[in-house]
Amino acid sequence: MSAILPDMATTFGGEIKAQWVVDPTSVPAPVNQFLVQLGSDLSNEPNEVVLTLGYLNPPLVNVDGSQEEITAAMAASVFPVLPAARVTMSRNRLIELHSKITEVLAATSGPAEG
Repeated sequence: MSAILPDMATTFGGEIKAQWVVDPTSVPAPVNQFLVQLGSDLSNEPNEVVLTLGYLNPPLVNVDGSQEEITAAMAASVFPVLPAARVTMSRNRLIELHSKITEVLAATSGPAEG
């Protein structure tokens, strides 16, 4: 896979070609949770975004309890999200990521899942 890096191209005044190095033995980590946070620089104008991707294991449920007991136990619990990746990117790169995700979603059929 090859890509043109627009931020780098702007910085250096031309196009820079890049090639992804993919480890064929690397298995993608499953994620079902995400956290998006604004970073900040010294001028107090946030231009950095921190993305944290994680996995929330399905909770173990005591099936011997009543529905009310199960609901109360779930409401009283805090379930840990196991971080799988944490990255930072500029606002411009986040906009580009949003655009690429939108393209992929538009190219696939079916309703969006939550």
